[in-house]
Amino acid sequence: MNKNLIFLEIILAILFSNALPAQNCVLYNTKNCRVKEKEKYRISGQSHSGFYKKGRLSEIPFLAYGGNKYKITVCFEKKLRFVQLKLKDGETNKIIYDNEEDNYSTHKTFTISNTKKLIIQIIIVGPQETNTNKYNSGCVGILIEYKKFTENVFIKPNSTK
Repeated sequence: MNKNLIFLEIILAILFSNALPAQNCVLYNTKNCRVKEKEKYRISGQSHSGFYKKGRLSEIPFLAYGGNKYKITVCFEKKLRFVQLKLKDGETNKIIYDNEEDNYSTHKTFTISNTKKLIIQIIIVGPQETNTNKYNSGCVGILIEYKKFTENVFIKPNSTK
């Protein structure tokens, strides 16, 4: 009886040991991705945080509503070094933006006139560390912020007197 209990405890410890790092990542985006700016953005409920493994592609669907200015920020544990962020058109699968071509920038700001389905692709890039597993995975946050886009319209003063 005692051996069965010990065996059960070992099995449960193994099963839940993989879940512990992911629990630390739950609100990683809101705690680590925010940058104070003059412009006021609202946090989108489509933001995401998670425990990512190096080399594994993750896709997050994202509905961008027309008439908004968006700021997507990716933040991650420093041990991961580089995270590739791509924006893909959800209907044509065409890559709209790839931060690899932008020196792995951690943010992208854009405006959108018509509502569009997008897919955010995230992949931790770099060589696999063979000597230890702790550098091959970690927390990544994707913070999506938005605000209503208003174009500045300048009215020329009446020059006739």
